[in-house]
Amino acid sequence: MTAPPGSHPLLELAVPAVRAIAPYVPGKPVEELQRELGLTDIIKLASNENPLGPGPAARAAMHAAVDGVGLYPDGSGHQLKARLSAIHGVPTSGITLGNGSNDLLVLLAEAFLAPGRNAVYSQYCFAVYPLAVQATGAEARVAPARAPTDAMPLGHDLAAFRPLVDANTRLGFVANPNNPTGTWLQPADLRAFIAGLMTNNPAKVSALEAEGVLVAQRVPHSLPANPHNHRYLATKRDRAGHLL
Repeated sequence: MTAPPGSHPLLELAVPAVRAIAPYVPGKPVEELQRELGLTDIIKLASNENPLGPGPAARAAMHAAVDGVGLYPDGSGHQLKARLSAIHGVPTSGITLGNGSNDLLVLLAEAFLAPGRNAVYSQYCFAVYPLAVQATGAEARVAPARAPTDAMPLGHDLAAFRPLVDANTRLGFVANPNNPTGTWLQPADLRAFIAGLMTNNPAKVSALEAEGVLVAQRVPHSLPANPHNHRYLATKRDRAGHLL
């Protein structure tokens, strides 16, 4: 793929898979929308923003940290990892921190994907999954989504994931609840899916385990009463599904 006419010649030196990615077009800032539309009260639902602003505890923590902003922060996140380790019962060596989910997804893709390898995700998935995979030159395998008439319309169909996994699969992306469809998987179904891969596809799963792939779960609890309340777990499992 060549750079478009009039573009900078340095683009020709970029990786072809990266050159093929269309630039992200962000939404307009609130201030610009206010000027254009004459509105004063705007909430951007697509931006995962809290219209109420930070709470009192967050404000207090920020004020307490002001005196240290002139110093480099702890890049390893030592205290946060120690706290997460104590809460979830996993070693700090098994915890990776990032600046939001985008950062972690790109890190995973860079660590495990390359030309000749593949990743699996659903038809209607979080927009970062295809971008992260494409940038590495790996193959994207897209599982068809559930039907529009399904109880979870256009959501993940875990049965459609299974035949797409082979010895070259290194990552599978499952958002739960899913963005942008708003559908979700029950924790038991997600665990059964993982266990089924381990039990029914030992050759495929051993290939994944050889690469040290982590099973990342975003497990909703109190569903369906409170689908917006989540816990985040990152665990490494052996072939029997036991935590390591």
